[in-house]
Amino acid sequence: MTVDGIRDRLADLGCDRAIVKRLSQNHNSKNQIYVGKDLTELNGLPIGPLSASESTSSKHGGPTKPKFQAPVALSWLVPDSSVTVPAPSTKVIYYPQYPEVRLSGFLKGCPESPAFLMSPDARGKDEGRILILGLAAEEGDTCPSNSVFAIVLPPEARAAEAVWELATPAEGGFRLWSIGQAEPASADPRRSLISRASEIRGRGWLPLTRMLPDGSVISYNAQNAHGYTIEAAFGVRPNGRAEPDFEGWELKSHVSASGSGAGSPLTLLTPEPDGGMYLTDGQTGLLSFMLAVGHRVPEQKSSASQPFGTKWYFTGAHQVGIVNAKPTPTLLQLSGFTDAQTFDAQGHVELLGPGQNVLASWSFSKLLDHWKTKHASTCYLPVELDRANNRLRLKDEIWVAEGTRFGLFLDGLCRGDVFYDPGTSATLMGSTGQWRFKRRNQFRAKPGNLASLYDSFVKIPLA
Repeated sequence: MTVDGIRDRLADLGCDRAIVKRLSQNHNSKNQIYVGKDLTELNGLPIGPLSASESTSSKHGGPTKPKFQAPVALSWLVPDSSVTVPAPSTKVIYYPQYPEVRLSGFLKGCPESPAFLMSPDARGKDEGRILILGLAAEEGDTCPSNSVFAIVLPPEARAAEAVWELATPAEGGFRLWSIGQAEPASADPRRSLISRASEIRGRGWLPLTRMLPDGSVISYNAQNAHGYTIEAAFGVRPNGRAEPDFEGWELKSHVSASGSGAGSPLTLLTPEPDGGMYLTDGQTGLLSFMLAVGHRVPEQKSSASQPFGTKWYFTGAHQVGIVNAKPTPTLLQLSGFTDAQTFDAQGHVELLGPGQNVLASWSFSKLLDHWKTKHASTCYLPVELDRANNRLRLKDEIWVAEGTRFGLFLDGLCRGDVFYDPGTSATLMGSTGQWRFKRRNQFRAKPGNLASLYDSFVKIPLA
């Protein structure tokens, strides 16, 4: 197939981008395809909910080890045909003890799979094969938005090297290919990032804006305007996808304190609990939770129709192992964790109340479902915000972070660098007598503690 032929096939299937990987000798149906060290290296590959289990074998012997796996809705393109054939057993498996993530089961149960290029008994050990995973742009008549369309090219195919050169280097040895891209990608995304940030810094004060999906830019001054303004300056259109923002980099701006890069804590994850009183009997459990741990705040106005005239809040930073005494003593606890590479498949974070009552808990699988949307390569951009004039400017340095893992997040929780910082409220509505809830469960970190979550964290001055 030619590059144009591949592009047209994927576009007809509703794809506007693809993940590209050059396969080595060990990338085949027996050894599976290595993705990276962590789920953050998926580069936007859509996967289903993660489930935890124990490995039945161990690479280095000894007891069984935990693993987490999730299905992938992958179909193979049949060459010289418009047909696609599902590979129903395809899944991603995360082995935290190594750590590594692998793509598995991509031939099983698929009669039209490219077994001759992926089986070690045929050409599955050939160096230089190119795997292309087309990603559906959005939900539509052609396919669901989580669909993945795969094609593998032999190393001698002219299109193999051409597609590889068109794609942008990304995480885990992958590259990202914009289907409409006709020119070779930047050979050095890191340099491109620094160059663009320096150019934005050179503009000085920028009006608070937001880029719309069609590429137009509007004024925008909401609480999160600083993030949208920086994304607009980088030319990032909002799309809601779990993929990097700029040439393989996730962009995260934060408002820094005057004269420094420090500032307010940054939100890492916002998962709802999947256990404890919080979930008991639907909203009944949530109300019981709020009345048990929240603090009551009188409304400014009360009326006969709303005799309580009250709102309940649950707030405050909670660190693992430290009792948060007000208004009700609570303790955040991390169970099933030994170190960044050793933790139980059934482990969890739990919030305990008096008598060791489990008020809320988050399984590692639940946290991983949120963690997988993060990215191994992240650029933190401190900004100075001028609310009075609805403008901001980029500070004189950026923080380039690379190589994160879920185990480092858990390790950060254990050390106190990451903390639970809820902002949940319950309000009794006078007009209906019903309770209204606003859920906000967030795990956060202070800017000064971000470095502990990455293998590499470098502060780069801007020209």
